[in-house]
Amino acid sequence: ITDPSAPIASAVPIASAVPLTGTPTFVGTPTFVDYLSGGCELNLSVAIDFTGSNGDPRRPGTLHYIDPNALNDYESAIASIVPILANYDPDHRFPVYGFGAKLGGVVRHCFQVGRDPEANGVTGVIDAYNSVFKVPMALSGPTVFKEVIRTAAARATKALELAMQSGKQAYS
Repeated sequence: ITDPSAPIASAVPIASAVPLTGTPTFVGTPTFVDYLSGGCELNLSVAIDFTGSNGDPRRPGTLHYIDPNALNDYESAIASIVPILANYDPDHRFPVYGFGAKLGGVVRHCFQVGRDPEANGVTGVIDAYNSVFKVPMALSGPTVFKEVIRTAAARATKALELAMQSGKQAYS
């Protein structure tokens, strides 16, 4: 989300104005900020593309190139985006998924990145990302998002159910 004031589609309008008569009036489409102000919590999930189209991580200039003196494109994206979204995730713990890598001779379209099921903060996400390059793996393909989306959706459904039990909202 690049503009936090941009409207998001919803089937359930949020009251943005209440007249003095006490009768709720719904005005316009709720914004991202309206949801957050209403107590909505986000559960961030991170997915990283390890397909071969990103180039050999041992070669300078490729997206996954590990430079001891600078962040690569993936590390830069994580360091730029995750801190913004982390502000709206109450526990700052995020599952990190990878897709498109060949691990153990098999192309994986959804795998846990890092040692733990959830990374702690931005540093944890970057550490989890870098840990992938310390195990025998190969960037592969094809690019298939289906399993990552299915896994994140199942996690989102569970988070929403748990939140609703305590009268909250949660979105992943």
